[in-house]
Amino acid sequence: MADEVRSLASKTASSTDEIQTMIDQLQNAQEMLDDISEQVSMILDVNTQVANATGQQSSVANEINVNMDTVDSSVKEGLNASYELEKTSKQLEELALSLDHHVGSFKI
Repeated sequence: MADEVRSLASKTASSTDEIQTMIDQLQNAQEMLDDISEQVSMILDVNTQVANATGQQSSVANEINVNMDTVDSSVKEGLNASYELEKTSKQLEELALSLDHHVGSFKI
């Protein structure tokens, strides 16, 4: 019977060691999972920052587009005003020549 008790005690000790090894492995696995979870959280934060920056860049690009349209419109208006000024200048020149001709016909 003593042999059976010794054998049982040996098996119990062996089983206890195996259980302790399993507990240690599970604790290590939990630490690794915690590390992975933390890294995934950091990646999500970076992704959020990238998404926000992309949204801001898109907003700025749209604003630049609007400003370019405004500049384009202003340039066209300036060009049209320049053509009108040229046309009016030619009309004034013609009127000045006509006036000079009519004034020249008067004799004092």
